[in-house]
Amino acid sequence: SYLKIKTGSTLTIRNDLTLGNSASKAYFISFIPDNDINYKGNLRIEGDINYYANGSNSSNALWTGVNSLTVKGAVSMINQNGDIGKWEIENNNTTIGGLSGADTSNNKIFLRKDTAITFTNSGDYSWNGSINSGKFDIAMDDSATGKQTIKLTDGAINNLTLNGGKFVLASAKATTGMLSINGGYFGVADSTTVINSAQWNSGGLLFDMAALENGYKISVAGEFSKIGDGQIEINFDGLDGTDYIGYTFDLISAGSLADFNTGDADADFTAVNLTNALAKFAWNDKTLSVTFEQIPEPATIAALFGAAALFFVFRRKRAQNGRLN
Repeated sequence: SYLKIKTGSTLTIRNDLTLGNSASKAYFISFIPDNDINYKGNLRIEGDINYYANGSNSSNALWTGVNSLTVKGAVSMINQNGDIGKWEIENNNTTIGGLSGADTSNNKIFLRKDTAITFTNSGDYSWNGSINSGKFDIAMDDSATGKQTIKLTDGAINNLTLNGGKFVLASAKATTGMLSINGGYFGVADSTTVINSAQWNSGGLLFDMAALENGYKISVAGEFSKIGDGQIEINFDGLDGTDYIGYTFDLISAGSLADFNTGDADADFTAVNLTNALAKFAWNDKTLSVTFEQIPEPATIAALFGAAALFFVFRRKRAQNGRLN
């Protein structure tokens, strides 16, 4: 079925848009002009899109070809028993509050034109599936406070721009464009994801316990450049470092580095959301590692300050004696 929106007009749905249900599949739902230039309007969903595609036929598709698609909630592809669900995208502009699709489902995104999607997540969502055809750019908006995880079984992301929130990627193929971190945090969810090139302006990188224990290193095939001032935050996502004291983990590798202090990695990186341990960063060639160290006991710190104070008193006394002589 087709639903056409007149050019210059906006169809607003105040709540959720649900297509199909757990018992009845949505076969082919289209918001497209159907080759009529007078019907290229805007679609705004103030809740979620819940798309049920319960069938083995790849024609089961949600097709959006509007001027501007805005979904304040998430687009959820709800497929049963591993059946195929496909979202065909032909919008000029697409903004969504998250993308959801279970690992057990056969989800597909088909790009009918080069496409950019802006995420405004206020919650955490995960999508597993493939991307077919066209260049696919993703941006996390600076208003995003939640996390978006994308696990690609096929296809690749072109440019990925983070201005807020958290974005975690697992990709069967390397990204073809640039990772730009201008805010928020970027992480990976497997050991094979490779970024073509990356640049940091602000924000940081995400390494939770699963990433560390499974060796999920951020790999940049080309250049990783630091174009912003200040330190890159390594967000350990609330990790309790007690059991990791003395252990070293590789975090980042790059084909080349630009504007990093490779002699003193602690000058460029700082740990956040880490408890009961200190993080010591170091470059080994073009690989960044972290070693977790014991936090000094208060008595040790006091002794160090006491020793330092005695040292300065001793130096001052010697200087005074030298002047008297």
